[in-house]
Amino acid sequence: MCGNRVGNYAMEKTTKRKSLMGTFNYIIILPVFFIGIVMAGISYILIKKNVYYEIRSGMENEAYTLANTYDVMYPGYYELVKAENLMALKKGEHYLTNDFIDNIKEDTGLEITIFYNDIRMITTLHSDNKRITGSKMNSAIKKDVLDNGYSMFYDDVRIEEERFFAYYLPVHNGSENIIGAICILKPANQIHSKFAKQVIPLIAMIIAGVVIITYLNYLYFGKLNKNFKHIRNFLGEVTGGNLKAEMNREALAREDEIGDVAKASVNMQRSLRNLIVKDSLTDLYNRRYCNQNLKNISEQYIKTGEPYTLAIADIDFFKKVNDTYGHAAGDEVLVSVAQIMKKSMAGKGFAARWGGEEFLLVYTGCDMETTLTYLEMFAEAIREMCVEHDDKTIKITMSIGVATGNGDSVDKVLCTADDRLYHAKKAGRDRVVSD
Repeated sequence: MCGNRVGNYAMEKTTKRKSLMGTFNYIIILPVFFIGIVMAGISYILIKKNVYYEIRSGMENEAYTLANTYDVMYPGYYELVKAENLMALKKGEHYLTNDFIDNIKEDTGLEITIFYNDIRMITTLHSDNKRITGSKMNSAIKKDVLDNGYSMFYDDVRIEEERFFAYYLPVHNGSENIIGAICILKPANQIHSKFAKQVIPLIAMIIAGVVIITYLNYLYFGKLNKNFKHIRNFLGEVTGGNLKAEMNREALAREDEIGDVAKASVNMQRSLRNLIVKDSLTDLYNRRYCNQNLKNISEQYIKTGEPYTLAIADIDFFKKVNDTYGHAAGDEVLVSVAQIMKKSMAGKGFAARWGGEEFLLVYTGCDMETTLTYLEMFAEAIREMCVEHDDKTIKITMSIGVATGNGDSVDKVLCTADDRLYHAKKAGRDRVVSD
C-alpha cells in the first residue's frame, strides 16, 4: 500500500509538472495574441468610424448642394399639385422631374429621394423597374426629421428589403414650417465593400505581424528551452556519477545568463571531480579514482594487448623530514614531489597519491624498458629537487618498485610492484627495482 501511495504521488507530481515551453505559451504567445486582437479591434472601430464619417460628410454635402441648386434654379416655394389621380411636386413656376436627380445618380452613384411631407414624390429608387414614388417615410425617421427638424444620418434604413445608409435634410419653404425632406442614400453593400477593402489588409497585416512575432519568439524561446535541457541533462549525468560528462557547446557559447549557468555547472562539475578524484594536498588522483582507472586499463589490456606498467614510489626517510622540519615542511615536500611527478607523467599515463608518502605511477602503452627509462629520469629529478622551508633546504630521494601488467590481475601486479619497492628499500633506497 505504501509503495502504491508513493508511486501515485510521483505520477501526480509528474503530471502537474510544467514545462518551460508551456509557461512560454502563457507569458508570451497569449499576450501577443491578446494584443493582436485588441489592435485589430481598435483598428476595426477606427476605420469604421472614419468610413462612416466620410460617407456621412459626402451624403450631407450632396443633400445641401441639391437643396441649394433647386433654390438657385427654381426660386420659390415647394408646392404639391394634385390633378385627378396624379400628384406632382412644383417649386416656384417649375415642376420637379426625375431627370435632374437621375443625372446626379449617374455621376455619384447615390440614390436620391425628395419627400413632400412624408410622401416620396421624386426618387431614383426602383422596384420591379418602376420608381417607388408615393410610399411613405418611416415613422421613426419622420419624427426625427419632419417633427423635430433634425438633419439625420442612419446606417440601417430598409427600403424594399434592401439596406441603405441614408442622410435626411429637412426642407423649408422660406422661414415657414418644414414641408418635406431631401434624402441621399447609398446601398449598404457598397459601403461594406469599401470598409472591407480598408480594414481587411490592415487586419491581415496585424495578424501577419502577430504570427511573425510569435514565431520569432517561439524560435528564440525554443533555443532557450533547448539549452536549458542541455544544462539539465548535464547536471543529471553529473548527479548520476558521470563526472566526465560534457556540457553542450552551444549552451557554453552563449553570452547571457544561460551561458553563465552552463559555465557555472561545468565549474561545479570540475570542483566535484576534484573533490572526488583528486587528493586535496597534491592535486594528484586519489586512491579510489586510481583503482577505477586501473580496472579500465586492465580490461583494455585484455581486449587489445596494450601494455602497461605500475610503479609504486615512496619518499625515503619521510618520517625524519616531518620530525626534523615539521609537518608543514613535510606537506611542502609532498607538493613538490607531486609537481615533478605530474610533469614527468605528462603524455605517458597518470599519477596518484597512494597513501601517506607513497605514490602510484601508471604508464600506459609502455613496456618495461621504456618505463625504466622514464623512472630513472624521474628519480634523478627528485634527487635534484630542493625544498626551501624556514631558510633551510630539504633534499630527498625516492625508492621505486615497478611491475608490468602481463595478464595478471591488477591486484597481483600491484602486489609485485609493492614487493619490489620493499626490495628497493632493503637494498639501500634511492633506486628503481624492476625484478
